[in-house]
Amino acid sequence: MNRWNILPALAVLLWGGCESAFVIDSDGIIEIAIRTRGSDPDAGGYSLIVDGRMYALPSTGTLSLQLPPGGHRVEVVGLAENCLVDGANPRTVTVGGGMAGVSIVVVCA
Repeated sequence: MNRWNILPALAVLLWGGCESAFVIDSDGIIEIAIRTRGSDPDAGGYSLIVDGRMYALPSTGTLSLQLPPGGHRVEVVGLAENCLVDGANPRTVTVGGGMAGVSIVVVCA
C-alpha cells in the first residue's frame, strides 16, 4: 500500500477532534470510533445524531455508517452530567469518495 493513500484518513483522525468541520475522503462509509476516559465514566453509552437521525453509540467502541456524499451534522448526545465531548460537538463532516474514520473522545470527571 502506498503511504500517500493513508494520509487523508490519518489527517481526518488527527484533525477531527480539534475542529468543528472536516472532510472525509470516503465512499460514503465512515467509522466513528468513540472512547470514554476519566474517573467516573458513563458506561451506559450515548446516542449519536447524524442529520437528525439517532443511532446508539457505545461508551467505547465503533459505529459504521453509510452516508451520501456531502455535508453531515454529527452530534453526541445523552451524556451523563459529569461527561463532555473533547472537541467540537456537534461537528460537520463532509463525505467524499474512499473510506475513513472519525475519532470522538468523551471525558468524564
